[in-house]
Amino acid sequence: MKRRTIYFALWILLLLPTLFFVLGTSLTIAVPEAFEGVPGATVVLGVCTAILGLPTLAFLLLWYREWGRDRMLREMGNLLRAYRDVPIADLARQFDKTERETEILIGAAVTEGYAKGWIDPGTRAFQNAEMTPHPPAHPVVVPPLGVPIGAAEPAREVPSAIVMRYCRKCGSRVYPRDGQDAVQCWNCGNVQAIEG
Repeated sequence: MKRRTIYFALWILLLLPTLFFVLGTSLTIAVPEAFEGVPGATVVLGVCTAILGLPTLAFLLLWYREWGRDRMLREMGNLLRAYRDVPIADLARQFDKTERETEILIGAAVTEGYAKGWIDPGTRAFQNAEMTPHPPAHPVVVPPLGVPIGAAEPAREVPSAIVMRYCRKCGSRVYPRDGQDAVQCWNCGNVQAIEG
């Protein structure tokens, strides 16, 4: 159960007796003849209203603060899920925070489940784990000297069926490494031997 739900429930539980005592206090002030036989009724009801009113107000303020924090985390999560990578400096400007505060907000958004990913220390950008990475660019093949451009390349073996392979570490697609009997995940960089 989230903290804001707990604060809201406590606020509701304290609101009912507070309203009862507020109603009683207002009745002793509005119709004093009805309470002539009860000495100090206005004082007692007023003190009970204050005793219950302060925690009620405190829980209302705590709930409002948590609601605002949750709303900010949802907005942060929406921005983080929309792009493959987002520089922290851009997010800091967007939310009018420092980069350190933005890192803390990103961590909270990931922890609360509003986004999935990590902060790349090299680029200082949030990397979205929910988006598929770009497949590697194929290298440009330059023919050796003396071979005319457009000459037929030697025939390659074409597999009869394409086998989809996935990373054992993060579950993303893996791609064959050139000249090796291994595959590499372009999301987390994990290199794996090809199993039979």
